[in-house]
Amino acid sequence: MIFILDIRSVILQTAITHAFFTIILVVFNLQKTRIKGLDKLTKGCFFIFMGLILIICRGILPNYLTITVANCLMICGIMLLSHGTRVFSKSSEKLFKIELLSIVPFVLLFIYFSHYNPNINARIVVFASYTIYFQYKMMEAIIYQKEEIIKHISYLICFFIALSSLFEIYKVFSALMGPNLHTYFQAGNHEGVRLILIQLGHFILIMGVFLISSKIYENELKIQSMADSLTGLLNRKAFDQLTNMQIAKAERDNKKIGLAICDIDNFKSINDSYGHSVGDEIIIKFANLIKDNLRTYDLLGRYGGDEFTILIPEIEKPEIILKLENIRNKIEKNHFVINGEKININASFGALVFSPGDVDIKKAFNIADSALYEAKNLGRNKAVVKS
Repeated sequence: MIFILDIRSVILQTAITHAFFTIILVVFNLQKTRIKGLDKLTKGCFFIFMGLILIICRGILPNYLTITVANCLMICGIMLLSHGTRVFSKSSEKLFKIELLSIVPFVLLFIYFSHYNPNINARIVVFASYTIYFQYKMMEAIIYQKEEIIKHISYLICFFIALSSLFEIYKVFSALMGPNLHTYFQAGNHEGVRLILIQLGHFILIMGVFLISSKIYENELKIQSMADSLTGLLNRKAFDQLTNMQIAKAERDNKKIGLAICDIDNFKSINDSYGHSVGDEIIIKFANLIKDNLRTYDLLGRYGGDEFTILIPEIEKPEIILKLENIRNKIEKNHFVINGEKININASFGALVFSPGDVDIKKAFNIADSALYEAKNLGRNKAVVKS
């Protein structure tokens, strides 16, 4: 044999590495906007660190601590790492609870093979089987997430986790087919190599999570810069940008497009009668009602105050009249309940259906705006559509 790895020394070095990972994740959590999943990664690294420390103390502390508790902490840590990774692919909390319950048979098996029928080989098989499952789910999440992370990093993470899993499978076969071990520290070089691979895999995993987290953080900032702070709809700048994109597409496809401007009739009187906080609630509910009656690819933005803009691709004049009348009727019949009080409102709409090649966007807005004023002059609670 060319080299012999001292298992106890490798475990100590692995424990120190996971303590370092824990500190790094805690600092990262404090510096960044809190991102779902990082708390599980932090706890996972800490649990693995504690489990490894207890294993090192075998022969000093009681066996139930250095065998059963130690291995349970480590498998919980691996499960938390797995779920901390899976959260980026919208992993279910229900599945997390089910997997958490699966620790119970793990504990019972370890108690049985540690105290009632001592068998190190059986313990290795149980631990490796759980680890293989959680590592598989981890790789599945990373592959699913690869569009949000630098591609070669995602493959690198999966490579090390897969390599570690292969060693776990090898451990299962060697434990089943090989001689019975009298102590875990006689497990051999393959166990030392596995521990080294775990460190490398977890290091690459955490670096990848940093990249994913940074990407999510940047996306959140981008979304915030595009969203109206009160309603969460597109703000004026974002609406204009996306409108230009939709108009360019409609021009390429030779399709017509609908543009509508609407506002709440006599909104100032609502603010004067009920206060601005109630006015804000009305605006939010009003925006949500309109949004619920649009298609997913229609654009809805808040231009300011109680004024909203709607862009409806691929539509003709009769269709937009029906759509706006439907929304207007729903607003008229809806009771907006604020602080237990019912408030009825009406809205006016001015719209235009046009071919992008015939009318530029600035002129389209002017025509839709004049149609809105026409709706107001006709007595409000109207939808006027121009073509």
